[in-house]
Amino acid sequence: MIRSLVTVVTCLVFCLSNAVHKEVRVGVLVPITGGFQVGNGIRPAIKAAFDDINRDENLLPALNLTYTIHNSACDSVTAVGIAADLKQASPPVEAYIGPGCSIACLAAGLLAEYWNKPMISYSCSSSDLEDITKYSTFARTQPFSRTYSQSTPSILLQIMRRYKWQRAAILAEDDGSTSIWVPIANNVMKYFKENNLTVSYYNVYKVADDPKIQQTDTERLLGETKKYARGKLTHQY
Repeated sequence: MIRSLVTVVTCLVFCLSNAVHKEVRVGVLVPITGGFQVGNGIRPAIKAAFDDINRDENLLPALNLTYTIHNSACDSVTAVGIAADLKQASPPVEAYIGPGCSIACLAAGLLAEYWNKPMISYSCSSSDLEDITKYSTFARTQPFSRTYSQSTPSILLQIMRRYKWQRAAILAEDDGSTSIWVPIANNVMKYFKENNLTVSYYNVYKVADDPKIQQTDTERLLGETKKYARGKLTHQY
């Protein structure tokens, strides 16, 4: 997640390379409530990403990126309202990261286009966002989802090779006979093996209705993933 957010912020660096202000303010829109509650979980990654960029002397050496986090709640009205408030604030934001859900990106992205402000999401899979006439200032760094199921294996392989990773764990939620995630996971595993990458752990899991059972199942799943999937560091002298 940290590497993904660093990529997002680096994209903003490119968009803001002509900025003349010493401080560049960024509005970060994340879903803290709603159907995709990942906001609080990625707060540490957001801080780490901005810290990494600000410490890098090769990226915007004369500028300092600052940010504020806001709950877009996977809601179009909320996302639009926050985007507008941040634009009208004093001082206003220069760019946006997020939101995290397509319904919010589709709405807030239109405002970003109207204001000619960069908006880069770490998620949002709707194919409607590909319309550059409506979303010319919008970009996203998540290349894999239900929208891009056919290209997912090759894109993930490129990411693995970019960071020189050789091992992967694959977890997929089985949500019934119409599940889209299990076929994608199977295709990724097959593609990785064909390209000499090790899939050290693979698991298809179901989500329990009982929160306590789900908590136990999640802890077990994470424990197994850690046990079987983590690589060992070796030092050569």
